[in-house]
Amino acid sequence: MKTMKFNGLIILTLLGLTMPAQAQLSLNAALDSALQQRLGLVIARNGAEMARLQNNPGQAGMLPFVSLGSGLGLSGTSIDQQFSNGTVIRRDGVQVNTANASLGASWTLFDGMRMFVMRDRLQALENLGEQRVFAETVRITTSTRLAFHGAAREQAVLAYMQKQLALSKALAELADQRSLTGTAAAVEAMRAHTAAQAWEAQVAQQAGRLSEAREALAFEMAVPAD
Repeated sequence: MKTMKFNGLIILTLLGLTMPAQAQLSLNAALDSALQQRLGLVIARNGAEMARLQNNPGQAGMLPFVSLGSGLGLSGTSIDQQFSNGTVIRRDGVQVNTANASLGASWTLFDGMRMFVMRDRLQALENLGEQRVFAETVRITTSTRLAFHGAAREQAVLAYMQKQLALSKALAELADQRSLTGTAAAVEAMRAHTAAQAWEAQVAQQAGRLSEAREALAFEMAVPAD
């Protein structure tokens, strides 16, 4: 019966991990945090998006190439003219401004199948980026689930041990009272206190294991351990 109750406690705890700070962490919340903040997945998503944007006919050389150019020229000159009627024109620092613009287009209709090979390569790179995102998502999801259930299991074990510790302390107090009233031997109280101390040591060890499990879960979620 005790084993069945203990297993039931673990199952209930796996459904919703109750943290000592009176806050609940669900599996979905843990997965959301991991999938949004893990650096490896962010990098994979960025790479996949770059490959998707580059996978277009223009990048493969299938569209016309348009060039636009413009220029601006500034020059200064001096004028010294003398006409037959005796008129003389002398000017220094005359500024001449010139501007021009050009628009050109070229279109390679066939380059020996190179453009089709390039388009296939761009498509392959896009597919590879999507596969990397999928693989990284599966890896992070799996590791986060394992860490979550591991922390839930350690939490359930700690809760069970804490109940046993409280029970053993109550039995030790009862044994002390019975020893004082003479209804039980002093050795019974000694055994009860020894059992309580053993449970206390196990609780301390289990608390350490739970702390390590929480740190592992926090790492998967990419959040501080607290």
